[in-house]
Amino acid sequence: MKALTIFLEQLKRTQTLDLAARIGDLYAERGDTAQAGGSYQMAEDVAGPAIAQAEANLALFLAERGRKLPDAVTIAETVARTRHDIFTDDALAWAYFKVGRIAEAQAASTRAVRTGTKDDRILSHAARIREAAASRAVSGANP
Repeated sequence: MKALTIFLEQLKRTQTLDLAARIGDLYAERGDTAQAGGSYQMAEDVAGPAIAQAEANLALFLAERGRKLPDAVTIAETVARTRHDIFTDDALAWAYFKVGRIAEAQAASTRAVRTGTKDDRILSHAARIREAAASRAVSGANP
């Protein structure tokens, strides 16, 4: 509860995608889906118009919360055309994973961990994607 109060105070001063997303997550943990949805919508709105939304963090935000998944893929693909960093590759991998494009997710995830990153989020995504790819391979599904 204290974190929510602090975040709400910060949000009054500066609206950012990350802050609105964290507030939404706290509301979601409390089971307040209406407030969570409003905060998630604010996060999307703060990111700006469609042209400005071509950011890896917006794609990751959408994918991690299962929101507008086709948009998350499109945004991540757009960013990945010009940015070749591990965070963009992770956002692309996770967006692909969330829409079931496991082979493409695995390729992007491999690029995301190429530097030996210790980033917990990237490593967690990579592990989930590897598990999904292995599961498909065992079951005989197309990777």
